[in-house]
Amino acid sequence: MDACRDAFKRIGLSKLHWECWSACNLNCRFCYRTIDTPLTTNEAIRLIETCRYAGVERFVFAGGDPSLRGDLPVLIDLAESIGLSVELQSNFQRFSQELKDRIYSGTVSLTGISLDGNTADRHDSFRSTRGNFNAVIKALEFHQQVNRPVIVRTIVSSQNADCISDIGRLLSPYTNITRWSLLEFTPIGDGFTNQGDYCIPSTEFEEITRSVIDTYEGTAEVDVYRTTAKIGTYGLVTPAGYLYGVVTPPSNGQYPVVGSMLRTHLSILASSLPFSQRQHASRYGA
Repeated sequence: MDACRDAFKRIGLSKLHWECWSACNLNCRFCYRTIDTPLTTNEAIRLIETCRYAGVERFVFAGGDPSLRGDLPVLIDLAESIGLSVELQSNFQRFSQELKDRIYSGTVSLTGISLDGNTADRHDSFRSTRGNFNAVIKALEFHQQVNRPVIVRTIVSSQNADCISDIGRLLSPYTNITRWSLLEFTPIGDGFTNQGDYCIPSTEFEEITRSVIDTYEGTAEVDVYRTTAKIGTYGLVTPAGYLYGVVTPPSNGQYPVVGSMLRTHLSILASSLPFSQRQHASRYGA
């Protein structure tokens, strides 16, 4: 028996996130992204095929920002053609016609968009890039027009704690938003270095999210996502193809990798990944 075939499926890992590009066109001071050398196109194809061989069912293109990767449309098409459900997480600062076509056609089955302020000044300040608020709103409107599902993510921090309910009012008219995730700030990557500018007490996070749930009038599920709920939930892959998971926020602000998706036996990766089938299933379904 090939111990690597369906190795991820056997531990219950159905969804995998790949940071497919290190670079980003925003200047956020809290980003968790990994800075390393992205895989070539041929290596990326191997990674995607390897994930399917391991039993992954849902594949997320994340970043950095995936839109900056020139071969992204080719990789999306490949992933969909071998039976993966393709998801895209982007800031939509760059939104090409090729990506629009794949969202419209359903080749991209689900999109994740971040919105962290209710006005251009608030959101663009949070993301340290002018013009991103308008780009996000245009992306939301496009998805609404073509009736494609979206998950909106909002980081709740000291920088925007007073406008979370206002973000909810802005989102309420969009009937294609399936989930609005309110994320507790986690100090990883640049967020570890700058955590003093973003962290709020967990009690304040709970108060804010309770208030949002009470006042939000939209159709989306309001998802309160605490840092503790992230532990053991993910299979994540760096731009260079190294697998890692989410543990209790480490003292150096970086999650440890467990091995290379292209060079380490999948069975070893599966047994080494800090992973909870219960947590993963709670987040993404059985």
